[in-house]
Amino acid sequence: MTERQTREDGAWSFVAGEKGRNRVRVFDRPERGGIWIDYRGDTGKRVRQPLGHADRERAKLEAEEVAARFRRHGTAPPATLTLSRLFEMYEREVVPRKAESTQAHNRRAFTLFRKAFGATRRPATLNRRDWDSYIERRASGALAHAERKGEEVRAAVIEQDCRLLLAVLNWAARAGDGAGGYLLERNPLSGLDVPKEESPRRPVATREQFEAFVKAAASSPQVLLFATLAWYTGHRGKSVRHLRWSDVDLEAGTVRWRGDVDKIGYEHKNPLHPEAVAALKRERARVSAIGDAFVFPAPDDASNPIARETASHWWTRYAVSAGIPEREWYGWHSFRRAFANTLRAVPLRDLKDLDGWKTEKTVVSVYQQPSQDAQRRGLEALNSTPNGPATPGSETQQAPRTGTN
Repeated sequence: MTERQTREDGAWSFVAGEKGRNRVRVFDRPERGGIWIDYRGDTGKRVRQPLGHADRERAKLEAEEVAARFRRHGTAPPATLTLSRLFEMYEREVVPRKAESTQAHNRRAFTLFRKAFGATRRPATLNRRDWDSYIERRASGALAHAERKGEEVRAAVIEQDCRLLLAVLNWAARAGDGAGGYLLERNPLSGLDVPKEESPRRPVATREQFEAFVKAAASSPQVLLFATLAWYTGHRGKSVRHLRWSDVDLEAGTVRWRGDVDKIGYEHKNPLHPEAVAALKRERARVSAIGDAFVFPAPDDASNPIARETASHWWTRYAVSAGIPEREWYGWHSFRRAFANTLRAVPLRDLKDLDGWKTEKTVVSVYQQPSQDAQRRGLEALNSTPNGPATPGSETQQAPRTGTN
């Protein structure tokens, strides 16, 4: 084993093992991210990659360990797992199974993770300081995409980033490395607190805002229909976008929501509001479409539904004309929240199925908001409930019993 200064610039290197057998070299490469390792694999192919740190003593120990394993097994050790390589594997094997919007977020977050921790960083070396630094820098806007540089970020966005990072590390701790082990021995960030937004912004559209939107979009039949279905069915924009004419029974006034395009994979069939039926009849007469044709076909390819970006553009364009506040997180989902709050008198079991929520708990904890009017109506009902308390001063009021029979 030798340690020396090489090149005229005084760059450091260390060599372990024997040349032609298990020689492993580590060396300074500050312009490329610290210390690198260099050796030849069992096929003769050269392996050169970063270690993810700049600690020389640690690098020497790692070189000796690699050389020892190489000599013992007669084959080169597996390539070092870096964050960049881990994200590439996760994006290739896991991300495609997620919803379109989630895929987009994952890819944006991976770019930020590489920027924050370093693409060549080894996942196993992540720690509490990295975690806290990421949260602080994201919240201040110091760590952001170019177009958002300097803008403060909500806790809900940071929470989404952090949960993704934890999910990737948990996946790596269960994914095989092809040699009988796992990509990671454990998740180094497991158990750390994830930031939460105390009062997340979940605006609920009003009936007046819906009517203003409809008025603004009156000249665009497709947008008008999309808004009508979003309001009167309360379903997610993705489910509405993927509706086919074969899913709609206008005579029976029902609609089938397909599980293969639903966020939670829940296929269900619901009755339609008369306004939604009338709007669908007008659109079918206008386009003369039947069968498996999409109700909202993409303009350049009718075999596909409109893109998510198209629906988002519709909202942005007509919400402004309708006077709906910008940058306050309304969007089509505010119609879904309105559905849950307007129909609060419907039994939860039926409301859950009517809009395809996963559980009744989701309706109550995420979508419905406290309503003093609803609470007052509930209190007023006490006077008319047969077994409820009598009105103070009435002749039927009785003193409470005491003692036992």
